[in-house]
Amino acid sequence: MSNVIKATFDTNTVEGMKKLFNAKTGASTSLKNVESGFQMQVTDVLIYEDEVNNGYANDGVSTITVLFTDDGESYASISPTIAEAGKSLVDFLDVAGDGGVAVKLVKANSSKGQEFLNLQIVM
Repeated sequence: MSNVIKATFDTNTVEGMKKLFNAKTGASTSLKNVESGFQMQVTDVLIYEDEVNNGYANDGVSTITVLFTDDGESYASISPTIAEAGKSLVDFLDVAGDGGVAVKLVKANSSKGQEFLNLQIVM
């Protein structure tokens, strides 16, 4: 089961299908394994729902966000805060046009000590 929620590219073209294939086959680096403060030039974003079975409490259908960068890498997350930021980033990139935008990964802890991820556009 897979359902594209939002993307900056057409997932029905050959190029779009390649990006979708790579995103869905786990070819991306997990953002939870990336250092806080890491900056990337994001050129495309894909947000989709799929079945996730990773042994954690959030097994089941999850929203997966994939950030594609200008150096050909991709970074993925099942974080709800990354998904919300990703949706806004899709809208931003639609207005900003080609070339992408510099984005920084921000990690913080909730009041209960849980780590969460977010994105920040580099000014």
